[in-house]
Amino acid sequence: MLINKCVKIVHMLFLIVTLWILMIVLCISVEKYTLFFVAAAVICVGCVYLKKKLLFKNSYRIGDKKIFYVLLGVAFTLMLVIAFSLRVDVYNTWDYGQLIRTAYENVVDGKFSNAEYYARYPNNSFYILILSVYFKIISPVAGDDIYNYINATIPVNCVLVILSILFCYFAARELLTEKAAFKCGLIMLGMTPLYLYSTIAYTDVFAIFPVSLILFCYAKVKTVQGIHKKIIWLCLTAIILAAGYKIKATLVIFFVAIIIDIIFAVVVKREKLSMLIMYIGIFCICVIALSGVSKNFLYHNGVSEKMVQQEEFPVTHWIMMSLNPQYEGGFNQEDVDYTKSYTEKQEKVSANINKIGERLKEMGLSGTVEHIFVKKVGRMWGAGDCSASDYVSRQPLSDNIFREIFALNGKYNYFYRICAQLFYVFVVIGILKTAFYLARQSEMRGYFMVELSFIGVFVFFLIWECNSRYLFVFLPVLALLASITGKRGK
Repeated sequence: MLINKCVKIVHMLFLIVTLWILMIVLCISVEKYTLFFVAAAVICVGCVYLKKKLLFKNSYRIGDKKIFYVLLGVAFTLMLVIAFSLRVDVYNTWDYGQLIRTAYENVVDGKFSNAEYYARYPNNSFYILILSVYFKIISPVAGDDIYNYINATIPVNCVLVILSILFCYFAARELLTEKAAFKCGLIMLGMTPLYLYSTIAYTDVFAIFPVSLILFCYAKVKTVQGIHKKIIWLCLTAIILAAGYKIKATLVIFFVAIIIDIIFAVVVKREKLSMLIMYIGIFCICVIALSGVSKNFLYHNGVSEKMVQQEEFPVTHWIMMSLNPQYEGGFNQEDVDYTKSYTEKQEKVSANINKIGERLKEMGLSGTVEHIFVKKVGRMWGAGDCSASDYVSRQPLSDNIFREIFALNGKYNYFYRICAQLFYVFVVIGILKTAFYLARQSEMRGYFMVELSFIGVFVFFLIWECNSRYLFVFLPVLALLASITGKRGK
């Protein structure tokens, strides 16, 4: 059957992508960390010993969900301590600082001081609305001190991250066995970027919770019985996805993955095509509604239509930036200044396209392939800490033992990054194990959408400007894929 061949192709593509990522990650790990192999050997021996002693002899106890909830509570406490210990300033720093300062100014002064920024990057409009509303609510207590507002974001960050861990675990329970779900929960609890980024109230932290919710809600679509229940869960998925997309545009990857999954399900399982139409319709309606609300908020705070026309960066800007060999396809101020130097949107598009052509010509075919598949993949997937050590080291507000461990150039940071890298390597190996298992199959499983999303993340950031921080919101996808076994769940 043709559809089974298509599913098989997806499985094989998943295997190839995972193999390539693992090769790049291992090369970077060996190059960066001289103690990598020694630590890896010790941990491998330890893991084998624990697996034999615990997973096989006490499998029921290890799978007990009560243990997971206890660990989740411990993680939340630890996360709060780490987050408050790693607070960073909002002045002379990256976009995070701009957004916090703007929300604060909106509450205290009633206006934006940098309206051009939001005209240039309207993708942040919904998030700045959320942040401003929250700051307005707490303003009677926080007063006029901006650092009170910074402190007030940290508990919210921690709650969102903990909920993302919890709902990723719930999604695994829907799709996999109890034992595999427990493994998924442990992987999420062990991902240190979750603890470090919880100090920074940026779109990454606010988007990871919708990601886990999307995985859970769509898992319910695949497991519940009855078309009406499936429709309810699918509608809920579309609404959450729309909100998540407005916070972090890269969540569009899930939108596409779910469309493909539904199309395959219509052919294979004879599910109703109306579900696809309903899903796309609800998503589009919600996005349009949220965009309208966000735009009105910006227009009431100094952003004008004319300003948007002059300042907004076209999609071609991020594609152009992704082809900058000097920065391995990452963000750089020179490309921002280049696009800003043109006043009209069409001029920006033309200038970007010309620059894309120049860079492709300069690199040549072999250079372009190396840039996209080696350097960009390394920049996107190569850091086990998702560059968290870098971001928590910018404009620090404290000096303590946690900063010595987790912040870049801290006294013990090198050893932390080795541990984070080792854990990440084992997660990718777990995903590879899943990929080998699926490569022998030609049927769809309930987690087919998760597999598609992983491939989508890989492909998207081959084209788009990349940064290992961008992988943060997709950590639940990695945890879920690394936990899959041959045994079926519900």
